Amino acid sequence: MARQRISWIFLIAAALLVVPAMAATAAGITLQEVSNTTEGRYGSHMDAGGWVHFVVYSPDAAALNLLLFEKPGDKTPAHTVPMQKDGADWKIKAKGEGIGPGLAYMYQAKGTNEISKDDQYGLMFNENFFLNDPYCEKT
Repeated sequence: MARQRISWIFLIAAALLVVPAMAATAAGITLQEVSNTTEGRYGSHMDAGGWVHFVVYSPDAAALNLLLFEKPGDKTPAHTVPMQKDGADWKIKAKGEGIGPGLAYMYQAKGTNEISKDDQYGLMFNENFFLNDPYCEKT
């Protein structure tokens, strides 16, 4: 009897932890503002004003997009945000409802494709593949 009570307590505690996370994800993303950033740290970082700064190193890319997804399992981004080149880095900051901790995002890089059957070493950009953030702690 005591084991059943403990099991139910764990089940209820787990549900209380998961349901708020699901509700936040189901609310969607409302992109309110996008702007250039002077952030120097790579990856995504949130500031005190509610902005999330995204910075990626890719000196050879012709263009880089930030892709924002409603839910982690989505195949199509809800928003595509072009990033701004700053030297060898690509940067942008975004603000809005649903943009913050737990945001599902990826990148899309565009550029030259120098790979061939005869020369397998060189640059290869394929905008049809989404890229994970190489600087994030959890994916």
